[in-house]
Amino acid sequence: MDVVLAALGVRPATAWLDGADVPRSESGAVLVDGWGRSGLPGVFAVGDAAARWSARYSAYLPGGHWTEALNSPEAMAPVVAEWVRGPLGGSRWAAAPESAPVDPIPYVFSDLGGTMLLVLGDAASGRVVWRPSSDTDPRSDAWTAFSVDDSDRLLGMSTVGRPRDVAVARRAMLADPRGAPRTNLEALRDPTAAPAAMFPGEG
Repeated sequence: MDVVLAALGVRPATAWLDGADVPRSESGAVLVDGWGRSGLPGVFAVGDAAARWSARYSAYLPGGHWTEALNSPEAMAPVVAEWVRGPLGGSRWAAAPESAPVDPIPYVFSDLGGTMLLVLGDAASGRVVWRPSSDTDPRSDAWTAFSVDDSDRLLGMSTVGRPRDVAVARRAMLADPRGAPRTNLEALRDPTAAPAAMFPGEG
């Protein structure tokens, strides 16, 4: 049977910023730090319109999912309030705010044709380790594709029908300072393996 993959995305509608001194990515997203501050003092961005700097990944990450717009304002709001209270017209941002910057593990989920697809981290890099559906449940079409680097550390994953895999992987990624926990490849490939076996820790 032939398979067709249809990928839908967004492109920030920021053309109205043309001519302004606001740094943007090639796709048009406003480049911001972990507090939503752009390179132009007084200009903030969040959600689809922003590409947030991630110290974890040393890169600007697009905010193309509603979870980014939902969670980022908690760190941004005190910084916006501080800017409003401070002197206007400053040419530079002040020192780093007291609140912690936002730097979550990228996460997207979408319902497609009655099936939920979940993507965590950088699922497009590294090599794929496939976790098939369980032989004990032939009716299941669940699967997980883990992306790991040359040191067998997790970079990201995509999964259908296995939200528990995402929950376990997210905990492991958040617990690792680099967001790339060590994995047990045999356990990743085994759909019957216990979650704790997939990410044995740093020892």
